Amino acid sequence: MTLESKPGFYVTKRNAVIIIVLFALIITGVGLLAGLTRAPCPKIVQVTPAPGGGGIQSTTTAPSSTTITISQTTIGPEPWYQFRLPKNIIPLHYNLLVRPDFEASEAWFWGNVSIQATVTLETKYIIMHCKELNITSARVTNNANTDDIPISKRFEHKPMEFCVIETTTLIPGDTNITVDVEFNGSLDKGNSGIYKSEYFNTDLNSTRSLAMTQFASTDARKGFPCFDEPQLKATFTVSLQYPTGYVALGNMPNKTSRILADNMMETTFERTPSMSTYLVCFVISDFHYKEATLKSGKPIRVWAPSDRIREVDLSLETGKNITDWYESYFNMSYHLPKIDMIGIPDLPFGAMENWGLITYRVTRLLYNEEQNTARDKQSTLAVVAHELAHNYVGNVVTAAWWEDIWLNEGFATFFENKGVLSVFPEWEMLEQFVPRSLHTIMESDSFDGVRMIAKPVTDPAGLRDVYSGIVYRKGGSMMRLLEQLMGETDFIRGMQNYLKKFEYGNPTTDQFISEMQQVYNGNIEIKTMLDTWLRQSGHPLVTITTKDNMISASQRRFVKNSNDTFSEKWYVPLSYTYVGGSTTHTVWMNITDVSFPSPVTDQAIKFNSQNLGFYRVDYTSLWQRLATTLQNNINFVPATDRSNLLDDVFVLALDNRLSYNVALEMTKFLRNEVHYVPWLSAIKGLNQVESKLWNRKSYGNWRTHLRGLSREAMTPLQVTDTGSHLNRLLRPLVIQQSCWVGDPDCLTNSTRLFLDFINQNISIPANVRAEVLKFGMQQVGGEKEWDQVFHLYKTTSSFLNDKLRYLESLAYVRERWLKSRFLDYTLDDSKLPIGEFTRVVRYVSATHAGRRMAWDWVRQNWDALIDRFSSSTLLTAVSYISATYNNQLIHDEVVSFLQDKFNDVDMSSRIQSISNTIQSNIQWLERHENTVQNWLENN
Repeated sequence: MTLESKPGFYVTKRNAVIIIVLFALIITGVGLLAGLTRAPCPKIVQVTPAPGGGGIQSTTTAPSSTTITISQTTIGPEPWYQFRLPKNIIPLHYNLLVRPDFEASEAWFWGNVSIQATVTLETKYIIMHCKELNITSARVTNNANTDDIPISKRFEHKPMEFCVIETTTLIPGDTNITVDVEFNGSLDKGNSGIYKSEYFNTDLNSTRSLAMTQFASTDARKGFPCFDEPQLKATFTVSLQYPTGYVALGNMPNKTSRILADNMMETTFERTPSMSTYLVCFVISDFHYKEATLKSGKPIRVWAPSDRIREVDLSLETGKNITDWYESYFNMSYHLPKIDMIGIPDLPFGAMENWGLITYRVTRLLYNEEQNTARDKQSTLAVVAHELAHNYVGNVVTAAWWEDIWLNEGFATFFENKGVLSVFPEWEMLEQFVPRSLHTIMESDSFDGVRMIAKPVTDPAGLRDVYSGIVYRKGGSMMRLLEQLMGETDFIRGMQNYLKKFEYGNPTTDQFISEMQQVYNGNIEIKTMLDTWLRQSGHPLVTITTKDNMISASQRRFVKNSNDTFSEKWYVPLSYTYVGGSTTHTVWMNITDVSFPSPVTDQAIKFNSQNLGFYRVDYTSLWQRLATTLQNNINFVPATDRSNLLDDVFVLALDNRLSYNVALEMTKFLRNEVHYVPWLSAIKGLNQVESKLWNRKSYGNWRTHLRGLSREAMTPLQVTDTGSHLNRLLRPLVIQQSCWVGDPDCLTNSTRLFLDFINQNISIPANVRAEVLKFGMQQVGGEKEWDQVFHLYKTTSSFLNDKLRYLESLAYVRERWLKSRFLDYTLDDSKLPIGEFTRVVRYVSATHAGRRMAWDWVRQNWDALIDRFSSSTLLTAVSYISATYNNQLIHDEVVSFLQDKFNDVDMSSRIQSISNTIQSNIQWLERHENTVQNWLENN
């Protein structure tokens, strides 16, 4: 599965009021019912077992339910009070039939499931998972004699999401049974389980419907009653009934199709291999596809709406090549007869690795060369490679339980880079991993209370952050570290053995580690080392000091804004390299501090070589030597190390652990830097300073410094669209940086392209389109140009990237009345959709002139805003506006205003967060502004 970053959300005022009123009515109704019934214990209704084997009764009205819900308490001796399923029933095979009525305005689905299972220990309770389903009948059969096993009652236990069938007599151990259940549910309950989706097809000029599933992590139970734990693998035969004119896809190829008496289609798919419930998937749509063939002869297809089918070629061809490479790398053939990949309009995740039918959010699968950038291209292929990697770790071999899910997701996060690299070696994906994944997650991992990678999941609440960035990116960093420790040859051999041994199985983290240990030729106990990274939170800061030609390294947990002493210690591979050294050396810090002789006396030493370790380094007195060495010899260390140094120095300076003199000295080598990877880290650190100084007297010197840093990179790049993939990634970063600080050449060239576009309709290359539109509008945009770009925004299809590029560029216009009109348009549905409000506010307040203006506009229009938007939405907007405010006067003004307008407790924490951000900016200036100003004046 691929995570999807969320830009935020809004709730309209009207919807907020409706929600509050409905909630009040529900509470009132519950209170009345409680007062009337005064039931001393849960009511269990006796039921007559339904005959099995019937078809599905279709109706256009909401179906009724005979399911009985018992007490909501989570404490009790019975097995349904436990979080985990009992171990006395093992599912073997599911026959599942589903009929979704997704064309109706009130969309429902009906289904029946026949589960073949083995009772291993005698029991009278058959406990399965179910959620938001209406169970209309149930039957239990002894397979040995086909006799019904009488049911005394059945009920639902919502706290643990169980449905329970109680038999009148004990079912003996070693009995094979069949459980038949009929059920129905709504297709309109969000985008999980079985649900309805819609999209607009521009070719057909109409809104189209589709039905699909999203079962990970624990929502198969919303689609059908099942044993919904990953280790309870079974085989599945799925049948679907659906309107003619649509195509049904499943995990396996179509086995049979027939037209039913009511002019509906029924498709049955071939039986799956043994797999987990969360990987079951089907989609019913009117999509088209393109197909390629793997080296093994199996088909791989990409499906998309007919108006976007021309955008599937990149994912199709690259997906084919990556799968061929995976088969060779893992020495294991892809197991299923086909691969389908399909783009879904509203998938809740970036993508989901359903075996044989991989679903993607449509924007993460399709690529349009006229609209998408090099970064979009890389992101698309990384997601494709990530999901295809799951065909091995995730699908064939599946983590035993959710605390081991890092085995699936950490593996896929690391291998998405290897997969893309196999097709595009010049993209340097493993080097990019450092700033894109490792540094990003270290930021999140720097707070007290952050989760560990292998976090135990012992209750329903623990499932909420199963798919955490820590699991993906920090887990991927551990895979990267493990490969470096073992060496690539042993790592490959270990992975191959692991996949073969646990084929169709569910290994634990310890079993994975044991398999890798067996092929490792070194002297490190992998489990002992790796447990310190997997089973405790955070990461260390290693502090380097020197004395008498000895190097001392000490470790302590790095927690932002905290001087507390933490107890965590790690096995740290303290690798290092130095000028004149031909190899990388490693000293292990085995939950200890270490000292060792310095290999050199007067030359720079770079620790954490290539940032393979998941730790930060403070070089104390050695920082200046590193900075000077890089200025004189930028290739002293590779790009990943330069990125690592910039990230560490700015993070430590921001956390008040070293002076900004040190951080700014380290930036000097950027004057000679032309590689994308270090610049990605540099931009993040420089923007932190930029956001504090933007309205201070030192800002002029700051702009001069930044222009000097980016000039060397800007000169060969220019505002064009030529060069390598890495150049295409770097160029928009440098253009944004250079034009933002007023570089004349950057602004002149951007303006020229902007005017060519406005006056002659000459297309701007996609890779620089956003930057040219913004800075062209800033330089020469007046009412005519603004109206022209706004018209383009209005007439551009919503799925095209240009729509947001046009919208953002409108905020860069210099004329204040046009900025004000832009904000006014958010109050007019005929001008802008209501959902664009926070985005427009964010865009306007990102410009210097718009920061104060946006706040004044919000205050002046408060009555209209509070009538139109929810409190949460408005506070989100204010958080964007005030993110760079940096004096006490504006702090008091903002906080006082918000406290006056919001006096409810729920909003107080949001207001406090806004206050904390401004106060943090003020404190930064008090601590660091003079240092930065003096440095700028002297450099």
